[in-house]
Amino acid sequence: MEKREARVYYLQEREDRKAIIVFDAGYAGGDVHIYEHKEAFPTKEIKKEIGAYLKLESMSKETEKEIVRLWVEKRFGHSISWNLLPE
Repeated sequence: MEKREARVYYLQEREDRKAIIVFDAGYAGGDVHIYEHKEAFPTKEIKKEIGAYLKLESMSKETEKEIVRLWVEKRFGHSISWNLLPE
């Protein structure tokens, strides 16, 4: 099997199921993973949590742009991320 372009598919919630994300890292022979929506976190709360964690009274624009990455690393460990562009 050939390597594929990595893609993430988002399917909105419907009456018969929760919202799901289908993740294909694109590796030749690799698996495609399906994730069901578990929970959501307001970005305002993430910003507060990261501000407290970094002991910041105010946040620079550069830091503010990275709050989700910082939050993911703090909560779950270092990650690999992709920039996503809708088709």
